[in-house]
Amino acid sequence: MTRFSIGSKLLTMLLLAGVLGVVSTALTAHYYGGAALQSSIFNQLKTVRENKRTQVVDYLEGLRRNFRLLSKTPTVINAFTAFSNAYSDISKTVPAAEASPELIKFYRDNFLPKLAFGAEEPPPLEAYLPGDGVARRLQTDYIAANPFPYEEKEKFTEGVRGGAYDQIHAQFHPYFLEAAQDIRVDDLMLVDAQGNVVYSLAKEVDFATNLRNGPYAHSGEARAFERALELHAQGKIAFEGFSPYAPVFLAPAAFLSAPLVVDGRVAGVIIIQISTHELNRVMTSDQQWVAMGLGQTGSAYLVGSDRHARSDDRLLIENKAAFLQSITAAGVDREIIRHIDEFNTMILYQPVDTDASRAALRGESGIGINRNYRNDWVLSAWAPLSAPGMSGAIIAEIALEEAFAPKRLFRTAVLEAAAFTTIILTLFSFVAAGIFLRPLRSIIYGVKAFGADDKVRIPEEGHDEFNELAQGFNTMAEQIELRNTRIREKTEQYERLLKNIYPDVVAERLKAGQTSIAEIVRNVSVVVINIDGVNSLVQSKRHDTVSIMNEIIDAFDDVITGFGIEKLKTIGESYFAACGLSTPRLDHAARAVAFAEEACRILARLSKKWELPLDLHIGVASGDVEAGLIGRQRTVYDLWGTTMMVARLIAGEASENSIRITRATHNMLGDAARFECMPAILSVRLGEIESFEFSVPTPSILERAHA
Repeated sequence: MTRFSIGSKLLTMLLLAGVLGVVSTALTAHYYGGAALQSSIFNQLKTVRENKRTQVVDYLEGLRRNFRLLSKTPTVINAFTAFSNAYSDISKTVPAAEASPELIKFYRDNFLPKLAFGAEEPPPLEAYLPGDGVARRLQTDYIAANPFPYEEKEKFTEGVRGGAYDQIHAQFHPYFLEAAQDIRVDDLMLVDAQGNVVYSLAKEVDFATNLRNGPYAHSGEARAFERALELHAQGKIAFEGFSPYAPVFLAPAAFLSAPLVVDGRVAGVIIIQISTHELNRVMTSDQQWVAMGLGQTGSAYLVGSDRHARSDDRLLIENKAAFLQSITAAGVDREIIRHIDEFNTMILYQPVDTDASRAALRGESGIGINRNYRNDWVLSAWAPLSAPGMSGAIIAEIALEEAFAPKRLFRTAVLEAAAFTTIILTLFSFVAAGIFLRPLRSIIYGVKAFGADDKVRIPEEGHDEFNELAQGFNTMAEQIELRNTRIREKTEQYERLLKNIYPDVVAERLKAGQTSIAEIVRNVSVVVINIDGVNSLVQSKRHDTVSIMNEIIDAFDDVITGFGIEKLKTIGESYFAACGLSTPRLDHAARAVAFAEEACRILARLSKKWELPLDLHIGVASGDVEAGLIGRQRTVYDLWGTTMMVARLIAGEASENSIRITRATHNMLGDAARFECMPAILSVRLGEIESFEFSVPTPSILERAHA
């Protein structure tokens, strides 16, 4: 390098320094920007999961609440009594008889072929045709003679015979039709205590049959009937989960049932049939996946405790052919695929045995990258689900490629910006080097003139321009270096003093010449630590209180930086600190609580070491603060405002070796469940303050409890 001109060296250094700066900036931006984007993506998916979980619980709670009210209405009781009496009257006048040709034709031509779902032979007629004369007559009148399609037979209001049953049906059927539409259920049945379905809204083939000895005695509806009879009290609800249901061609159906009490005794049961459509509507927000924040590939679905689906996936709804192809490629059993294709639903049929579903069914919530049940890589968020009549898991997921597309775009943008900056830097380096060397050559010529004195002898080393500059300034450089050393030492002492008194950012602003600092800082967590037992040390005069306090404060200072927290000040036995003040932090509340826990452990260790009864009372409050320099003669940097006042107040209310936090802090913690809700604190200035407390387990606490 000594043979190159100083211009070449300068240009090389400028380019090298600039390129290194660009590269380091690009790497930093890529790392932290990518991490922020990834965190945002994760949080968005968790938000979708929690919203869907809340909506499912609200839907099932609302359904149960509305059904309870419906089961207790006088109209339902009167309708049940009327239908039961009419059903009984028919049974007295209609003997067991051959099924009508119309009913047999309906079963052979309409019901049984659909029930066979592609089998070579339909099921035998005798297995599903009711054998009871009453059932055959009512099914003939309201199903076989019903002019509406099977899926719309509830539109038929009055039978053709005009008898007592038909009149009662014409009176109450519109009421039940409106009630079912209001609570969004597929069918509503009234069943007497012997198991006879005396009324059915949808007029499916379970109508008028017996749930104890009829064709559907082993169905989910029959189990719902028996469970309701066991409740023995009006207003109680039984839930029967999803299972294949023959009257709807083995599609999944669930049931709610409640006893009907007449004259103080359970005379029958009201049952409602829940289909998958309403649950899918809740899980898809009426198929508004993009508006939910799930993009083009995201979906949210439910998984039962048997590790089978309880709601349909987005791909099945949007592109059934692509869904069937994907599960075929994933190795799903052909018979399961045939059922999904036939019934147009994956509920009860599609296995969901993934890392996410297993974790959620173990009661764990989380988010991560894994394979879904179609063996596709996805970003998924999972959580357990506990709702009325349903327990399992909820999973929200989005294709990995789409989830991280913003991160890839950001990386490309960073690389393009770095390349452009490098080109500009290169051009600037050439121009700057020429401009810089022009005055340097003038200085060299002056140094030569000054060095014409024969008494000056400076060794010549090298062949570049710096050697010529050294010939004239060598002696002066030694003096300047000595002065600069002294100045630097004084400057470093001044900077250390500033940083001991003020936070780093404030110290830097003071060094820059700024004398007035006052600002409102958002999203800050303030930590107030009261050291209990110091006054007793002072009064006892048996210990060096100052040395003890210095060791405690030094121990706190040693660890505070590792948590990203800034120390504000110490006043007496109180220690003040804040997180998010100079450097904004998304997790300022978690950092503040973590530091508070570490402070408890530090004091417990020191208290044990000295055998002194010292305790901490800690308050953590999150919110906005006002910060600034106060005073002219003796300037201090301080915080004030509601957040600071609340932190000091709750610190005084905290128990020994406990952390008391506010509601705002509690809402920002990922592990807030360990904090116990405490009685509200009443303040004249601040009003009612809600707080939570966590007692930090420390050796000293355990030893005292043992003693």
